[in-house]
Amino acid sequence: MAAILTGSTRSLEAVPRHRPLEPTRPVLRVLEGGAGRAGGRPGSLVYWRRRALVLAVAVAALTLLFLLARAAGAGPEEAGAPSAPASSLVSGAVHVAQPGDTYWSIGVAVADSGDDVRSVVDALQAANGGGPLQVGDRLVLPD
Repeated sequence: MAAILTGSTRSLEAVPRHRPLEPTRPVLRVLEGGAGRAGGRPGSLVYWRRRALVLAVAVAALTLLFLLARAAGAGPEEAGAPSAPASSLVSGAVHVAQPGDTYWSIGVAVADSGDDVRSVVDALQAANGGGPLQVGDRLVLPD
C-alpha cells in the first residue's frame, strides 16, 4: 500500500501498489461431440485403407530391394563355392582362391601331418609373390 496526497485537502488515501493478477488466458470450454475428422478414427474405412496402402508400399519396397540385391550378386546362392577339401589340395598343383580362403587355411590343408604349418604357409607365400590373397587368384602349391 502507498499513501498519496491529493488536492489541497491533504488527505491521505490508500492506493494499492499492485493490482491482483487477472487471468491472461481465456477460460476453456468443453464442447460436446468433438470427434474431429471422420477419417481419423481407427474404426473408419479411410483409416484401414491408409494402413493397407502403407503396408503395400512397404512390401513393394522390400521386394525391390531384394531383387536389386539378387541382381547384384549379393544373394546367398552367389556367395561362391566353399574352399576345396584337403584331399583335393595336392603339392605342385594349382589352387584357385575361393571366398574365405587364407594362406593359413590353404597351408593347413596342404601340410602333411608331421610338417610345421608355418613353414608351409611361408613357402606358399614365397611361391606366389607374397601379396595379399584375392578371390580368383591361381596359387601354385609348394612341393
